[in-house]
Order: sequence, then C-alpha cells, then structure tokens
Amino acid sequence: MTNTKETLENYGIVASFDLESIQGKLKALNAKNGAGASLKDIEDGFSFTVTDVMQYKETVDTYGKQQEAVVSALFATDGLVYSSISETVSNVVSDLVEILKDESIDQVTVKVVKRNSKQGQEFINLSVTA
Repeated sequence: MTNTKETLENYGIVASFDLESIQGKLKALNAKNGAGASLKDIEDGFSFTVTDVMQYKETVDTYGKQQEAVVSALFATDGLVYSSISETVSNVVSDLVEILKDESIDQVTVKVVKRNSKQGQEFINLSVTA
C-alpha cells in the first residue's frame, strides 16, 4: 500500500482511479467543480454505493477565514459525487483510496453517521461495508 496522506501532501490530489486517463481527468474535473452533493446536507443514516474516491487540497472559506482543506469526494452509482471537508470523513476516504485501488473490490456501501460533540457541534463520519 502506498502512503495516501504523503501522496496528497506532495501532489495535492489522490484517487482510487487513474488520474492520467481522459475518463479520470473528467471525473476529477466534475468533482472539483461541485457536480454533486455535500455530505453535511445529507440525512443521518443515508446509505449509498461508492465506486471511486478522490481527495484534493483546496482553499475554503470557513467562517470568513481562508484556510487549506482536504476535500474528500465519493463517486456513487447514483451518478452523484458526495463531498466533504470533514476531517473524520477524510480519514475514512484516505483508507478507501487504498482499499479500492489495492483490493478486488469494485464498490463499497457507505452510510452517513452524524453525531454531536459535547460542545454541540455536528460531525460526520462514514460507516463502510463491502
């Protein structure tokens, strides 16, 4: 297994698919241009089937402050790209990059799990099954 976090740090993008092919370039382009849905807007418990994942660095506006974030994009069989800048989602997607690349798995089922911290902030996690 390659080190996904190191590759993301060095190149700014990682994916479970070939980023050099025209299909891969178009898939990455669509994900970066917001062709999908934000996981923060998805209901707790919603499940979807994922065939590929990608992570890339982007500068985002968080409460009026510019900061660099890792965007995690999940390509689903329903044609949508679900994305998030959540750190907990990023950790799961980082592992999924390697699993979908290295294992003989064509797709996984992902369930959105939302919880509240002690401070009342909502955070998102993902539960994954083959």
